[in-house]
Amino acid sequence: MIKFDNRTFFGGGSRAALAIGISVLSCAQGMAQSEPARQDQQAAKAQESSENLGDIVVTATRQGVRLGRVPASIAAYDTRQMDKQGVKSIADISRLSPGLNLTAPGASPNDVTGSKTTIAIRGIASTEGAATTGIYINDTPIQVRATGNISSTAYPQIFDIERVEVLRGPQGTLFGAGAEGGAVRFIVPTPSLTETSIYSRSELAATEHGAASYEGGVAIGTPLIQDKLGIRVSGWYRHDGGWIDRVDIPSGNIVDRNVNSVNSWTLRGALAWQPISNLTLTLSAFHQDRRSDNPPLMFRDISDLDAGEYRSGRVLNQPLHDRFTLPALDIKYELGGGISLTSNTSFFIRDQTFDGDYTNYVGAVVLGNPFPIVSPQFSPVHIEDKQRSFTQEVRIQSNPDDTFSWLIGGFYGNFRQSALQINADTTLESALIARYGVGAVGVFGTPYLPGSVVFQSNATTRDRQVAGFGQAGYEILSGLKLTAGVRVARNVFNSLEDKRGPFVGRNPVETAGTQKETPITPRFGLSYQPDSNNLFYVSAAKGFRTGGVNTAAPNFCNAELQSLGISGDSSTYKSDSLWSYEAGTKNRILDGHLTIAASVFHIKWKDIQQRLQLTSCGVGITANLGKASSNGFDLSLQARPSDRFTAGFSIGYADAKLDDNIFGTGTTVFARKGQKIGGPPITVTMSGQYDVDLFDQKDGYFRVDTQFVSESPTLTQGVVGADPTIKRISDSYYQVSMRAGVLIGKIDASIFVDNLLGQTPILGTSRDTARSPLYYISSLRPRTFGMTLSYRYN
Repeated sequence: MIKFDNRTFFGGGSRAALAIGISVLSCAQGMAQSEPARQDQQAAKAQESSENLGDIVVTATRQGVRLGRVPASIAAYDTRQMDKQGVKSIADISRLSPGLNLTAPGASPNDVTGSKTTIAIRGIASTEGAATTGIYINDTPIQVRATGNISSTAYPQIFDIERVEVLRGPQGTLFGAGAEGGAVRFIVPTPSLTETSIYSRSELAATEHGAASYEGGVAIGTPLIQDKLGIRVSGWYRHDGGWIDRVDIPSGNIVDRNVNSVNSWTLRGALAWQPISNLTLTLSAFHQDRRSDNPPLMFRDISDLDAGEYRSGRVLNQPLHDRFTLPALDIKYELGGGISLTSNTSFFIRDQTFDGDYTNYVGAVVLGNPFPIVSPQFSPVHIEDKQRSFTQEVRIQSNPDDTFSWLIGGFYGNFRQSALQINADTTLESALIARYGVGAVGVFGTPYLPGSVVFQSNATTRDRQVAGFGQAGYEILSGLKLTAGVRVARNVFNSLEDKRGPFVGRNPVETAGTQKETPITPRFGLSYQPDSNNLFYVSAAKGFRTGGVNTAAPNFCNAELQSLGISGDSSTYKSDSLWSYEAGTKNRILDGHLTIAASVFHIKWKDIQQRLQLTSCGVGITANLGKASSNGFDLSLQARPSDRFTAGFSIGYADAKLDDNIFGTGTTVFARKGQKIGGPPITVTMSGQYDVDLFDQKDGYFRVDTQFVSESPTLTQGVVGADPTIKRISDSYYQVSMRAGVLIGKIDASIFVDNLLGQTPILGTSRDTARSPLYYISSLRPRTFGMTLSYRYN
């Protein structure tokens, strides 16, 4: 057991021992094989060098093509690279990918639970309506529409993931309406019919001012019948220790320590069958379970981040349970002549349950004071969000290297979502009497629902999409290729919501609506590849996302809605769309020791779905507000000056802002020309690794990774929903990680430190209403030390 800052870091808990023991057993097998493994290790390093600094094969164009030959801005990371850089989650992927920004908890004013995250690519992002970034596990879209207070897209944990692809710019032609600004694809390994493979990883870490973290997992693949039947199974568990303490506001005493811990586990199995030489069927199932004890939000005024005092004044714990299961059937049939047929059938099942604390929110909105005014006073909330998605896609395509290459496909998706919220408050009556001298009937004009329920909402949505798409490329001259594609879809969205209880008013409110669209999303490109080392391209592509239906706001919002000239009744909001224009180059020079990938872009976005935050009641509605432009560039350099040293540098810049003023009634201003959107404009990553020969059978390495994120733009004041006390959402910061390790055969043992400089930037700032004195903030995980042990066979 190790103590740090009077807290236990490493203990002998059974879960930690079991998780790490699984991987240690796998690694022990590798140590017994260390003699021949030395040759394998050297061969692997030579192969990595010959692949020219990670020019891996990607399927971003729905066909396997080396990254350096894809005429688009793409970042891709395989398992080895992600292990080297300590990637465990989508937050780590955003750390490595300039141009991709993941919002922090509390960064959105409507994130009451502190559990929502959204992704912006090149400044295109929204916290409302349908997603602007497509999230895929293989060919299955899993992004979610923002319908409830916890509806946020699920992201696979990074274990037994073959690679992650970040596609910048609209991908509407090949990936549909969910990829308006780009897409992130998690590609999982396929069972081999010829070779056995084993991969395992374990970790033990300590966080300053916090609790221990640990993980363990193993993946095994092997042919059951050589060249006919193969299987791959994996299991993984991780505990992320918390670092935020829950305190009692009146006394300042710590009630519970390290309350924001997270436990995650995954199981995956896949079976591949090749009944005949040109037909492969792969049946797979992916299950992920994630439980967080509390969101990583702090109360600003009782925390001192520089002193290591990370504190929340919540009265209640707020556990969130998020789990999904994804069964899928993938069929690949080689028709001959380089033509192949692919079918993907999948069903995504996801359930989220949140038992939260609305004490501060209800106090701020209803009582005018976010802190309890009577004892006891607490306002629990129970929220459920469910996704049920069926997708079917079929594609037939030619060899991408043909002079004339083509792809034709069809897609059907049926996406259902439901959200339930119940606020049951047994202490509100005494608080109302203390504040106003009357109870619920006097304040709201109606009594509580049975069980002291003050608010209940049931919402269901259904998105149906039917689409046909195609893309063709023709090599006009040697190396000069023209590409054109289009997707035509029919989208139908239905929404139904029922709200009732004192917060709604005397009568229940039911809202219903239907939104129908027939989007056409073309893409055009021209690329020139004079040789295998150089590629130049230009492209134009359209992105699109469907509209939706607004639900009725609570009755205490009506006065503000009327003052803005907005009806309190439900109404639909339209789709929005954009055009993106891009020019780029990919080059490999100095005999492959330096690779360059650069692109510039110009995006025009119109009818943007934006949230109007109501300052009086802490809620909002979605409306189509104006147009925006995003201009910027991406640059990535990968260098290998010597056989021992590799270095990388990437920068992404996106200047996204509104193009015009948007006025309401009277002096109301909804948005101003030049108003910034899309998060921090600049992200930079730098990395370096130096390899050394230690002694017989052992090689060592030392690695440094650095990220810089600029501060978020200054918030425009004088517009609806603007908070004059919050000038910007997030600070700028540097984040430095270091890792040193030794390779012993097939084993990689390393020690690391994350957030080496102990940076404590504010990543998100919000409050419940414009009158509330309570501010919520979030920050980076404090400085963390740890050790990782991984084993890789084949």
